[in-house]
Amino acid sequence: MSDQVFLQYGLNPDDHEDGQHLALVSVEEVESGRSALVCPYCRAPLIARKGNINQHHFAHDGETCRESRTSIAMSIPLYDEIATLPGLLASDLRLLTHTLKRDQLNQSQFRGSYREAFDRLVDAELIESVPEGQRWVNNVGSHTYTKVGKQYANAGKNRLSLSSFDKLQQDAIARKLLWLKTLAPLGGTSLVDYQLYLSHLNKLMQQSLYFLDVTIHETSRSQPISLNKIGMTHRPIDERVTEIRAELGHYCHEATVTVSEVLPGKGRVELYFKRKYRRRQHRMGPLTEYFNFAQRSPVDALRTLKTVKLIPGLGSV
Repeated sequence: MSDQVFLQYGLNPDDHEDGQHLALVSVEEVESGRSALVCPYCRAPLIARKGNINQHHFAHDGETCRESRTSIAMSIPLYDEIATLPGLLASDLRLLTHTLKRDQLNQSQFRGSYREAFDRLVDAELIESVPEGQRWVNNVGSHTYTKVGKQYANAGKNRLSLSSFDKLQQDAIARKLLWLKTLAPLGGTSLVDYQLYLSHLNKLMQQSLYFLDVTIHETSRSQPISLNKIGMTHRPIDERVTEIRAELGHYCHEATVTVSEVLPGKGRVELYFKRKYRRRQHRMGPLTEYFNFAQRSPVDALRTLKTVKLIPGLGSV
């Protein structure tokens, strides 16, 4: 997992700013190379980097300012790899997921940076103190996971169902949105953080999750292979399917593609799906969104996402 932050929005210096709304422009809306936009934090000129390795982003024309390099606004909880709850680092969630194996947590075993991370997990209410009289009973130490803490740990291990993950992610997204909104009236970087997060979140919430049935013939004589493709798009699905058929032409002899499910607003679940079912991945060249489920297609699990409604705090984003 990477802790690198990429600036995905630039500020149009020619547009009027009323002090509450910034004229932000996505990197996807400009051509690659030097732009007329400036950094929302330091107002330095920006260069659009739109290559094939890193995600598209803006780079400073000169030294990158500290504010954009460490921005907390460019990450969506449980979506971007660097995203966490307010007050937590990505490494804290990795500690919760991989280091704390059981409910038997003993605060005294952690030192230095691990102790600092442990304390932040307690502050975030993912770990809680066990009352003195109950410690060491039934093998319980000084602390244990909270209910939400167990969910985060299971999400990190890809053990949550898709619908449970959807609910957990929505709650985390809304908590961060409320936190940044509360700080925004302070102005300065707090206002920029809130506006950037809101723009990034709005873009993500417009993405639909799609699930396709794909049959390919690798050669003219080969037996057909049944696959599924997961992805997200903000465009009409027919338009995306046309692109996919053309793309498959580079890696197989013949392919048929049919739409199984399209779930508006659920594109944010795509990365968790790919992690959860990574062992079923079917690689074709650089393509990573194809899976071979045989007789165990997760389409029913995907359909349960329809029953998970948006919480009130996100309905207006």
